Amino acid sequence: MASLLAAAAAGGLLFGAGLPSRGGAEPTADNVPQAAATPVPPKRLTIGTTTPPEPQPGLTVDRLQPGQKPPQFVVVSFDGSCETPEGIMRHYLDTAKAVDGRFTFNLSAVCVLPRTDAKYAYQAPDRPAGQSDIGFAVPEWVPSRITTWTEAYRAGHEIATHYVGHFCGPSGVNTWSTEQWAAEIDQFNQLLTNWPQNNPDVVGLDALPFDPSVIKGGRTPCLEGQRDQMYPAMVAAGYTYEASNHGKLAWPTRVPDYPLWDFPLQSINLAGTSSTVLSMDYNFLANLNNGQTEATPETCAAIDKTVWESYLRAADAVYNGNRAPLFIGNHFNDWACGSFTASLTRFITDFKKMHPDVRFVSNLDLERWLEAQDPAVLAELQARPMQQYGG
Repeated sequence: MASLLAAAAAGGLLFGAGLPSRGGAEPTADNVPQAAATPVPPKRLTIGTTTPPEPQPGLTVDRLQPGQKPPQFVVVSFDGSCETPEGIMRHYLDTAKAVDGRFTFNLSAVCVLPRTDAKYAYQAPDRPAGQSDIGFAVPEWVPSRITTWTEAYRAGHEIATHYVGHFCGPSGVNTWSTEQWAAEIDQFNQLLTNWPQNNPDVVGLDALPFDPSVIKGGRTPCLEGQRDQMYPAMVAAGYTYEASNHGKLAWPTRVPDYPLWDFPLQSINLAGTSSTVLSMDYNFLANLNNGQTEATPETCAAIDKTVWESYLRAADAVYNGNRAPLFIGNHFNDWACGSFTASLTRFITDFKKMHPDVRFVSNLDLERWLEAQDPAVLAELQARPMQQYGG
């Protein structure tokens, strides 16, 4: 198993000639025999997160005056957020830096739980220990995930949750009670904090610069879960927003009856058609390639163009209309020749070039901006009609 090992210093005896002095040769730095250097043992962590968390770079929050045009926000979030050998997370970190943006990374705890006996540290509700519908980490990939999560946090990106086992369908998270959701959140927190114990061969890394207290929301597996069961568990965990609902091109409001902001994926027009699609890569894949991840080069090129154009038209509509934030969800994937990574990257860079005033922010950034607004000004924004536009 690959490890990050601290280099041991190789030592020897060093001799050199010194000028004679009264009373004989005096020891100097050049002529004193040096003892062999003591090898530095690899750095092993017992706790893998920093409490309290390191402070993140702040984001300027402007308080609107009545009648003032609001900023155009675009919120890009990624589910899973497991760095790959191809470096897709680093690619998005570079993309964000190029547009002075901040993204939301919804972490899956199995990203750092290796597919060794350590996987039995996770026990999902109503399932045997060591079971996950998205598998477990290749041990050799864990160091790069810790490194990129650290880099992302220190650059101001949001660390959020995609929970652990990703159980969808008839026996998945949709059946969970509040207590089971609470157990899943607790296990996510433990696996994040205890990543060094679960990866004993990974040494020489620093603790993550954050702990579970920074997590204020996330997205559920497959957008599933009974809301009246999961919301109480989220509130009890200190979460302040939820990003698993379907929505329209409208200003966000709070979830009814709960102190949670509702930051949904949005229904947008599928370019070149009269249909709509949810603003996430998987939903485009289902519409454009029947959910199949492999495609011909011609189909890949068509998917790339359609996704890019769909995002761009939706963004233009709100920019020139009600100015509602645009929410986009994505995964770290190479589906359809990598067309979803290509189209999203191109949209981000192109829209920024077209409108330098656009702000790419995280869910948490947006929440803080909304919270800072005068209630009357915010109510006016929320009362604006849903943005409509042609496909």
